[in-house]
Amino acid sequence: MRSTCKDVSVEPFVLLYGTMMFRLCASHGRAAQSGRFCAGLFAVALMMMLTRKPAMYALCFAALFLLLGYPGVRARLAGALLGAAAVFAVLYNGLLLPALGVIPGETREMLSVPFQQTARCLLAYPDDVTESEMRAVSAVLDVENGVPNYDPRLADPVKDTSSPDLSGRLGPYMKAWLSMGMRHPGVYLDAWLNMIYGYFYPSDSNTIVCLTLNSPDAGGVALRQSPALSDARLELHNRIYFTLRRIPGVGWLFYVDSVVWVFLLLLAALILRDGLRAAVPYMFFFGTLGICLLSPRAAKSAI
Repeated sequence: MRSTCKDVSVEPFVLLYGTMMFRLCASHGRAAQSGRFCAGLFAVALMMMLTRKPAMYALCFAALFLLLGYPGVRARLAGALLGAAAVFAVLYNGLLLPALGVIPGETREMLSVPFQQTARCLLAYPDDVTESEMRAVSAVLDVENGVPNYDPRLADPVKDTSSPDLSGRLGPYMKAWLSMGMRHPGVYLDAWLNMIYGYFYPSDSNTIVCLTLNSPDAGGVALRQSPALSDARLELHNRIYFTLRRIPGVGWLFYVDSVVWVFLLLLAALILRDGLRAAVPYMFFFGTLGICLLSPRAAKSAI
């Protein structure tokens, strides 16, 4: 249910954004000369952010390439995309939500990769940590309980035992994280690659699967249905799912990495045919992939 609420709700606006980017590319930037187009782009971008917060980062990343790729309409594109980001960040996140008493998201969600790297380094080189580094790390991470539960593909066991209050602790921790990484860059690289390899490497653990309706989310909420219906639904799902996976070529589409590779190969073919500017409208999707590569868990999708 959580995936439905936070992911499916943004998809119509992503499709609208993609359609507008295709129109912009096909018109060689002239579409942005229309005030209606820019107003629509502003509205679509704002709705993408309101329905999925990480869209703000992907859109800002895409905006940089759009501004470089279409200098003739740079001001209009900046007003639409960066203006929407400013409204979202300042008015919605900065003013409206605090006024309504909404608690902001935790900063530690964005520290999944550093947390994983620190934990792996502590496990691999427990004796190569200075006292100041250990104090800084211990102020943020639960070294006794969280670090020993380190999972290479999932940041939650370490992240969820970290301190929710990072005020005054984040600076010393990041300094310790950097100094430890300077001594052991290979460990940091291993920790990151273990979190992202599933986006590029086919594996049965990275297949797109379907969960039963009785699977509870993290809050313990479950959709109830009769056991007979649940068993029949699961049996039908398994029959269809495993039958399709045995079909040569079709089964490969059930791997998460196939989506990434198909996109990259098609984009490379497009650039070879039409030049680098043809890739500009797709930068939002590269920004989205970048967010995935910094996310708390490796490539694992549930539909």
